[in-house]
Amino acid sequence: MLKSFHRPIHNLFLIIFFALCCGCSSATAQTSGKPLALPVKYDEHRFYVQPVTKDGVTLNFFTDTGGGL
Repeated sequence: MLKSFHRPIHNLFLIIFFALCCGCSSATAQTSGKPLALPVKYDEHRFYVQPVTKDGVTLNFFTDTGGGL
């Protein structure tokens, strides 16, 4: 019973997530051929990309440089 209940909710969340991603990507699409500079923070041997939204909120994304630890 529980298994069948959680499955549709999980699928619904995935559909909503992908719909939001698709909607947001077209609104903030970069012009092709022009590089985009993003602010980066280096902290304890890790790089974090920190873009700022139109609302002034700073996001903090951990990035992978592809190097070994």
